[in-house]
Amino acid sequence: MEDYLEKLKLMVRDLEHHPDIKVIEFKINPPAQRIDLDRIEDLIGVALDQSIRGFYEQANGLKIHWAIKPDISIEKAEEIRKKSSDYYVKIAEYLGNPFSIINLIPVEEVFIRRKWKEISAGLKQKNVDICGTKSSIKELHKKLKPFDIINREYCMAFMLEEGNRNPKILFLSEGYTDWNSSRITDFASYLNMLLATRGIVEAREKIFLDIQGYLKPSLIGDLSYWNTNYTPMLFQNEQQLL
Repeated sequence: MEDYLEKLKLMVRDLEHHPDIKVIEFKINPPAQRIDLDRIEDLIGVALDQSIRGFYEQANGLKIHWAIKPDISIEKAEEIRKKSSDYYVKIAEYLGNPFSIINLIPVEEVFIRRKWKEISAGLKQKNVDICGTKSSIKELHKKLKPFDIINREYCMAFMLEEGNRNPKILFLSEGYTDWNSSRITDFASYLNMLLATRGIVEAREKIFLDIQGYLKPSLIGDLSYWNTNYTPMLFQNEQQLL
């Protein structure tokens, strides 16, 4: 199994050595307990893929938040923004609206503790269509389990399906209420995407937000694929995490 935790640590180390970047928060939670993972598998009715279970056995969630240093000169800010022509660089961040964040919450919060009622906020109909499958609101809450909380508008969520041990991953937008405007990926590919994009929020939006994106081919690939196709211009002249 790929050691994604070690690669994320190396990513943070490189960010810490970048002259124009400040790592605001880097927190790794202790490993999830085997008994808790077993209980979750019993609850969802399928053994989790090793890419998922293996990650949580290393760290029961983590948070990485970095930004461009706020005290850089106007000239330097302009230079950075010119280099980062693919993503708009925020020099001063607003609370709750980070330029880059990875916020993988504990596995028991994903599947057990939180009910995720916000994903159906504002819906009046009893039944919804999620990726072409009719579901009740109750079924929707059972299927969609956010695990990377990006901000109030965006998160990434598992979509549970009977018998699927490697569930689809969707980009939920519009305050977690739009689940059909997403390209599909899986957990290992998503971690590789985070490594390649360094967790830039706008990268998730540009890569995954697509009207009826679930009808298009899934975005599945190893780190080389994501580095080749999605490395931000801000980092393209730097060593890639292979």
